[in-house]
Amino acid sequence: MPNRSLATKVLAASAAAGLVLAVVGSFLSWFRSGSVNRSSYQLVGLIDRFGLTDNTFVLLALRVWIVVPLLAAAAIALLVLGATRTGAAVTVVLAIFVGTAAGFAAVQGGDEGGPIGVTPLGPVTTTIGTLVAVIGALGAVAVSLWPRRRGGQAQRNRGVS
Repeated sequence: MPNRSLATKVLAASAAAGLVLAVVGSFLSWFRSGSVNRSSYQLVGLIDRFGLTDNTFVLLALRVWIVVPLLAAAAIALLVLGATRTGAAVTVVLAIFVGTAAGFAAVQGGDEGGPIGVTPLGPVTTTIGTLVAVIGALGAVAVSLWPRRRGGQAQRNRGVS
């Protein structure tokens, strides 16, 4: 691979772009109640305010959800500053968490008839962003780990003629 550094940077940039898309999607409409559309953060607030769950894992996930933009910004900073493997690891963990929640919401969406429902715009946008982020992050790590050729043409010509 002649220009490994450029390929790593392009893939890291696509991971960062995927995280940006995922965060933008988290602010879009995820839930509809009557004629009001709510973002994922408003939905988390409603679940917390009305005590709609007492599951410890769900409560922890709701607490973490609030800091998703901050965690995404940290991952993007790591990728931009050249800490590709660390940034990719944070990206993949964050994208799996966010993408799983968004994917579950996306498959529940689309019921336009009822007064309450999941709207697909936010969850689908977020899911696409997390998929792009994971592919970019894993690609950047794979390219950075790819073995370097030594000696170029001269190395290939050694040995049996």
